[in-house]
Amino acid sequence: MIENVPELLTWGPLDDHGRPIKKKKGQIFDAFINSLRSLNYNVDWRIINCADYGDPTLRQRLIILCRKDKAVIWPDSSHADPDNCPPGKLPWRAARGIIDWDLAGNSIFGRKRPLKATTLLRVLYGVKKFSRLNPQPFLIQLRGTSPSHIRSSARSLDDPLPTITAGGFHTALIQPFLIHTTHQGSNRRCHSLDRPTPTITGANRGELALVEPRVTRMNNIAIEGAIEAVLEDDRCRLVDTGTKKTVAEMDILLRMLQPHELAAGMSFPADYVFTGKNKGEKVKQIGNAVPVETAAAMAGALLAEHALHLN
Repeated sequence: MIENVPELLTWGPLDDHGRPIKKKKGQIFDAFINSLRSLNYNVDWRIINCADYGDPTLRQRLIILCRKDKAVIWPDSSHADPDNCPPGKLPWRAARGIIDWDLAGNSIFGRKRPLKATTLLRVLYGVKKFSRLNPQPFLIQLRGTSPSHIRSSARSLDDPLPTITAGGFHTALIQPFLIHTTHQGSNRRCHSLDRPTPTITGANRGELALVEPRVTRMNNIAIEGAIEAVLEDDRCRLVDTGTKKTVAEMDILLRMLQPHELAAGMSFPADYVFTGKNKGEKVKQIGNAVPVETAAAMAGALLAEHALHLN
């Protein structure tokens, strides 16, 4: 069994400048497959979504299965997109299940080292998408700088994690909550919502963040109607689009997902020990790993078929 990125399918020769030769795209991959077949292996490959096999991550990977003298038999998927989940399948495992809710984030406002403009834009798009009327925790992915990447970076906790790679921390948890516009300081009366829960990478650059909202009533009136989020230097204002008036202020907490959360996103058991001198080294191991449930399904199919032929 081989696991790799889908781009391996395009593996081919490079020109004198180290760039792929388009006309020869995939030639080395084909030669690699033929070399396996020359050793009397039957070879088959697919691009699979690890969430379909019970891992709480949307990791897309190329899987190559090889069997000597016997046909390759693929394991059935166990999970499916909850929006289109057929009978007999379980819904994807949600990201909220791997979050350590005992860890608190830090406000994005008033930091000694301000967040990058692209990170703030990701937060703003996420607030607009998930937290305008009834703030909900969400994840943002800190990779990519194009407008489309920034707009699409916010992810619901009801979905699996984005892909976890060896590149570093790429996912952050955003925790927004509303406060009274007429109360400041410690008198921010608010309460936590019920909270349910990848791609995690191994690079220690910070790419994934979680948001957890808390909601309060404004002047004893629940916030309703169309609300626009406006992010400023020192606060996030929610503006009634009908009256153009500020109806609430929102504080926003942000923190990166920690190694034990990323490991849970790859289905590692809580007592699994990662070696390494620091978080970055541990995250690199996690990102380089194969999600546990997917690996078990693929290897289990090969072993089960092997045992069947032995009997």
